[in-house]
Amino acid sequence: MTITDPFATPALTRRSLTRRSLTGLLVGLAAAGCTEAHEAPGGPSSRMRSAGSPGVPDAGPVSAYGVHQAGIVDPAPAQDHLAISVLDVGADLLPGIDGALGVLSQVIPVLTARGISALGAPRRLTVTVGVGPRVSQAAHGPDALGAEELPHFRREALTPAATGGDLMVQICGDDLRVVRAAQESLERQLAPRLRVRWRASGFAHAAAGEPPRNLLGFHDGISNPATDANRNATVWIGTGPLAGGTLAVVREIVLDTAGFARLSVAEQEAVIGRHKASGAPLSGGGMRAQPDLQARDASGNYLIPLHAHVRRAHPLLAGLPGLMLRRGYNFRRGQERGLVFVSFQNHLDLFSRTQSRMDQGDALVPFLRIVKSGTFAVLPGFARTSPLALARV
Repeated sequence: MTITDPFATPALTRRSLTRRSLTGLLVGLAAAGCTEAHEAPGGPSSRMRSAGSPGVPDAGPVSAYGVHQAGIVDPAPAQDHLAISVLDVGADLLPGIDGALGVLSQVIPVLTARGISALGAPRRLTVTVGVGPRVSQAAHGPDALGAEELPHFRREALTPAATGGDLMVQICGDDLRVVRAAQESLERQLAPRLRVRWRASGFAHAAAGEPPRNLLGFHDGISNPATDANRNATVWIGTGPLAGGTLAVVREIVLDTAGFARLSVAEQEAVIGRHKASGAPLSGGGMRAQPDLQARDASGNYLIPLHAHVRRAHPLLAGLPGLMLRRGYNFRRGQERGLVFVSFQNHLDLFSRTQSRMDQGDALVPFLRIVKSGTFAVLPGFARTSPLALARV
């Protein structure tokens, strides 16, 4: 089947973003069955939500506009499919980024409001945009939030072609065809001024009312910051040129599923620190119960072992104020099985200190191999009259 690409127009930069060219672009989109969304900026309550489960009618599009970009907290629960494109800009770094953001500001609201005309409704499609450390350094200085590169960690098998990048475009949705078509369309729209450096994609189907399971068989993403106060403490940047934005870490992790499967279920549960069937912590309670890191059995042994993932990744033991917000998606590629891990935090320390603790003794780490990695400053939300922009300081 040939998918009609509503964005098959010449690439635009800020220098070519004239009223005439943008009008032509939007007319083309309207002819393909899309109309621009006219939403006012707002918080999470301004976005429509859908369960996104099979057989459940789509509750409507997720607004691209708001104080924060969509695809981070909203919609909830997270969508079933993820596709990430990481792109590089040529010699004209900041002009190239400015041009790309101008294009994305026009295209994203149309795409998320109506989807791809040949494929029907957008099914909670979101597009989230961030810039890499090289861009943040050029715009905000070497010590600014977003300018820091990730340090090296254990179990990394990274190549330059699969690390870093200047522009990150995260696309999420409940219809895989729409997500893939949107990714291809956006890449075409940003070419040839930007070239793709690496991609990552995955899926996260879940039973009703439960978080999805990873390919090790355990529930993934049980604990996330759930209140505005929690998110303000650990997710959203409060001041400066990125106020309203956040920092994203994207990691593609190959899992040794065969090696993990050779363990008994009890051994697997000791590695993770949770019961495989229920998702409850080994210290007791239900799936959503807080792990009790001090709980011991009658012999004095910790119920959650010292090297369990739940303990090693716990923010309290890393001296952190709370949890990162995490989205995890499974992937299968040939013989490889793995996880696309995306975390959002307002300071890179929340990720780096957690990962360092894992490297020092997490029983899960020997089953991981990181093959793609990058960190990106996710820009604040935008509106029809206030487009995505890289603020200067």
